[in-house]
Amino acid sequence: VYKRQIFAIIMLMLTASVAMVNEVENKTIYRLRLSKVSVFELMGGITVIQIMVGILSVVLTIAVAAALGYRFEGAMLPVLLVVLLTTISIIVFSLFIAAFSKTATQVLIIGNFPLFIFMFFTGAMFPVNLQPWFSVMDYNISAISLLSPTHAVSALNKILIMQLGLSDILPEIICLLLLSVAYFIGGMWLYRRRHMAQISGGK
Repeated sequence: VYKRQIFAIIMLMLTASVAMVNEVENKTIYRLRLSKVSVFELMGGITVIQIMVGILSVVLTIAVAAALGYRFEGAMLPVLLVVLLTTISIIVFSLFIAAFSKTATQVLIIGNFPLFIFMFFTGAMFPVNLQPWFSVMDYNISAISLLSPTHAVSALNKILIMQLGLSDILPEIICLLLLSVAYFIGGMWLYRRRHMAQISGGK
């Protein structure tokens, strides 16, 4: 069930990207730019809405599973923390897709490639094991560690299956935080360069 939760969050990649690109496609980004709205403020508003959608999708996933006989076991607070951080990381990663798209149709075309990678190479669909590059705090880091859902799957497995606590998923939490920051900085810079800076003459 926890993998279905991560899968539901990954799907936000497309909805968040479409929300960002709609501003470009509908030309409302020109008005936003003229009103001195920063990229951070624009993305902040979109992010809040998408976080709410992400949490709702996870709650609905758990509710459906419970209706089918699933018993939720494990600490709720660590689960919510992992879900929140994963949702944020997916939304900020969507900035990369939005940066290379000008219409919602392009989002669906371009976004399929990273969506496929996040779905099938993070453990959200089936286990993926690669040779680790190195280890930190006995936590293996490999190529798929660059994908935030990898750490979410690992964290939820520890909480819901192995019945471990918050202190046991600190490596995953740290990785989710670092990736979210890295995605945000890179995606924000690229989105601003391709969609907002050009409106004001590249400034």
